[in-house]
Amino acid sequence: MNIGANTFGLKYDLFRDFDGTLRRLKEAGFTAVEICGTTETAAESMTKWLSEEQKAAMADSPLSRTFLPLPEAAALAEKIRSYGLIVDSAHVGLPRGEVSDELVDRYVEEIAAFSRKSGIRYIVTSPMIGLTEMKELAPYLQRAASALKKRAVFLMIHNHDMECKAEEGTTAIEYALDHCPDLYAEPDTGWMVYGGMDPVPFMKKYGGR
Repeated sequence: MNIGANTFGLKYDLFRDFDGTLRRLKEAGFTAVEICGTTETAAESMTKWLSEEQKAAMADSPLSRTFLPLPEAAALAEKIRSYGLIVDSAHVGLPRGEVSDELVDRYVEEIAAFSRKSGIRYIVTSPMIGLTEMKELAPYLQRAASALKKRAVFLMIHNHDMECKAEEGTTAIEYALDHCPDLYAEPDTGWMVYGGMDPVPFMKKYGGR
């Protein structure tokens, strides 16, 4: 079994001492690193609304080891692998706002190209939405997951608390998995508990996903 760490939680350490942090992870017994997160896909980049001054400040902050354009994420994956650590997953933003089949198809093409370049097969998305919005998003999630799976790239959903709040006898994350057969799960058990959900029955139910 691989024991991994996510760059979001490591951003301060990676910013202060990138190489030393990776060495210490390896020495401590970690075997994998997940990149979180990437921007500038068909989804609107999180930096789109920032001024040039704010973008420069972000580049000089620990966030520079967390939110990366896709090409930089591919290069970072290679750097991390040079320390003998596995990099097989990355968080990539979903299309935001008014989603369409055309936008999702463009997202799929960009993710497929990123996967070929980076060698990353598991693409993690974190919608941060409740049940009502998930009902609207689910058909597009399935469209993307199905198209990517045909290319041996696997779309996974990562939850926060809002996806785990009980509504109408279910939760947003359960609705997504129940209605998107090609979608996989990366459950955050801490956020599940915070949202009022027991992660144990969830993992038993969706263990194959």
